[in-house]
Amino acid sequence: MGLMIVIFLIVAIIIFRRLGELNEKINLLQKRMTGLYKEIEKTGPKPVTLPVEQLKAASEKEIKIAPLQIPVEKPPEPQKEPEEITTGITGEIHEKELKQWLKLERIIGERWLVWVGALALAAGFGVFMKYAFEQGWINEALRIIIGFLGGLLLIFFSEFLYRKNFQALAQGISALGFILLYLTAFTAYHFYHMIGAGTAFILFFASSVGGMYAAIHHNSFPTAFLSTLGAFLIPLFLADPAYTAYYEPKLFSYLFIINLGVLYSSSLKKWRILSLFSFCFTVFYFNTWYFQRYTHADFSLALGFAVIYFITFSLISTIYSIIRKGHSKWEDIVLVIANPVVFFMLLYNLMDNKALTGILPCIPLFMAAYHFILAGIIRKLNGKDIFLYFALIGTAVGLLTLPVPMLVESYWITTVWGAEALILLAIGSLLDRKSLRVGGLSIFFLVVLRLFILDSAIPYNRISCSCLFFNLKFLALLLSSFSFGLAGFSLGRLKNITPEEKAYSGTLWTAFIVGLFWIANVEIFSYFSSQVWLHGIEWISTTVLWTVFSFFLFLIGVKEKLPAFRTTGLILITATFIKAIADSFFTYRYTYGCLFLFNLKFLSVAALLFTMAYAASLYGSERIEKTAFEKTAVPYLWTLFIILLFVELNVEYVYSCTGIWGLGEQKMMAALSFLWILYGFGLLIAGIMKKSLPLRISALSLFGITLLKVLFVDMQSVGQIYKILLLLGIGFILLVCAYFYRRYRKRLEDSQKDEKPL
Repeated sequence: MGLMIVIFLIVAIIIFRRLGELNEKINLLQKRMTGLYKEIEKTGPKPVTLPVEQLKAASEKEIKIAPLQIPVEKPPEPQKEPEEITTGITGEIHEKELKQWLKLERIIGERWLVWVGALALAAGFGVFMKYAFEQGWINEALRIIIGFLGGLLLIFFSEFLYRKNFQALAQGISALGFILLYLTAFTAYHFYHMIGAGTAFILFFASSVGGMYAAIHHNSFPTAFLSTLGAFLIPLFLADPAYTAYYEPKLFSYLFIINLGVLYSSSLKKWRILSLFSFCFTVFYFNTWYFQRYTHADFSLALGFAVIYFITFSLISTIYSIIRKGHSKWEDIVLVIANPVVFFMLLYNLMDNKALTGILPCIPLFMAAYHFILAGIIRKLNGKDIFLYFALIGTAVGLLTLPVPMLVESYWITTVWGAEALILLAIGSLLDRKSLRVGGLSIFFLVVLRLFILDSAIPYNRISCSCLFFNLKFLALLLSSFSFGLAGFSLGRLKNITPEEKAYSGTLWTAFIVGLFWIANVEIFSYFSSQVWLHGIEWISTTVLWTVFSFFLFLIGVKEKLPAFRTTGLILITATFIKAIADSFFTYRYTYGCLFLFNLKFLSVAALLFTMAYAASLYGSERIEKTAFEKTAVPYLWTLFIILLFVELNVEYVYSCTGIWGLGEQKMMAALSFLWILYGFGLLIAGIMKKSLPLRISALSLFGITLLKVLFVDMQSVGQIYKILLLLGIGFILLVCAYFYRRYRKRLEDSQKDEKPL
């Protein structure tokens, strides 16, 4: 009660403050209007004369001039409002702003004050009657009589106000009367035990239906809202001081009757927010009682009323569409989804406490069947309400997914969901029900979330996953991924599939390919990370995996003429290139095999180099109708090829020098220069044979870099013998390169001379 008083005072202070500001604005406006009227009266309208030149011209042409009508502006009457009054830069008040202030004043004065006043009077009456009874001023019977008479008198008085056209005041008084009836009946039944359960039920039912009838008859949402709010607040005001609210099981019947009134109003009016309001209060009372006062002896009571509330609110959310053939709004959809969610969570706790978890998977199935029946009723009686129909179907499909986590565990949940989605697609195609097919496609969203997030985080079990790719976990994930491919294949071949649905086929195929790629990576990392003696080999294996995937993407893209597959393969090659470079410098330090080219590490890179060369040759041929993006793919791929080969040769050479040959740092640096010169020689020969200027320029650039390295690094760190060998070897290779390069240039010049006209 103290909280209500504080809230009332705060609201009153805010209202009076806004009214004061409004009063100041109106006074200022009146002063400005008065000053403007006086100025207009003093000056008066200015006379309008016709120019002399026009009069002379008219007389010469003997044109008759009609008498000039000069409009005279009358000063506005003080009662009328001007369109706009300006009194300076910061003092402008427009008519639109004034109307907004007047509208706010009307809302505060005619509605808010009535609503707050009605609730305050109801609360004050309840507290006064309770205090009067505690002091012995009035007995129980007199208190009940006063309550019923007061409520009825207020209701009759509100009807008188309706006839006098005091709509807002009549709505508040009517709501106050029904609140008093609720309050009196509840007190007589619960506290005084003056009436039995049957009588209390009749009184509650009559008050609820009467309040809703009055609200509907006068089309008064405030009456319905205030009477419902008062009915729900009564248990809070009459609570035992030891508790914050009254949660006795007898209250459940009281709440059910109030919800019946809301159901009645929902069947006739579009007061959807009233349904959500009633749902929230019912859930609040029931769940608080359950978590604070529930015992095993209350199982039947809790289960029975939970089922009653579930059915009641499912009807509240659909009754208007069924009876009035109206269109549902977002409030109905929220209630359609929230009602089964809350109900299932409550039943889950009830069954779990009662050790009845064995029947839990059946509950969502019955709830899903119930929602399918409601959706069928909506489709038959009000087929235009598509919004509600698909909300019911979507809720039913969502409920169908709930039994799966209760029947299977771990990664098999995703597999069963994928199978369930395929079954819905097949049934929807067979029965020509688009809603079922949409529901099946929606389940694939859950499959994606579990497959890529939850299932990937499940720890690797050495017992059930002892072999790479031949274990139960990978089999389950593989089946989940295959469900995307089967769905994409089905959408292109099933009957009764719309073009909009067929458009999802590409998305499902993409999910299938990405899923295969993802689970293969997860399997490799999970397996090798659990094998200590194979530490680090997962980096080599994933490089091979990425290369194989990109290779097959190119094959499919070329064979099926799918640019998207080729582009995806090109992107994956780039990612694999970056990964191989990062593995060589930062991540990987084991080769698993002989050093310098004969090991698993370089074998994985060799596979990537082959894929790059193969893709470049495909793009260079005329077998592919290249897109604008793919026209630059050939030089791009060869550039990656040259860079990766150069980096890997250097890495392999350095590891070999330090690991098997035992060369010192000075000798290794000198030998590395030979490698650079040899690599440049290979680039130059390839550039000459392929007539590729970029290759030749790359070779010459590498020669220059190598010479700088020799002069400023190698010559300062190696002995005399190594200096001689280094200089002789580099000089010989450069001379050979110069010979081939000159021969190529001479042949090119001769061909150009032959092409000149005689």
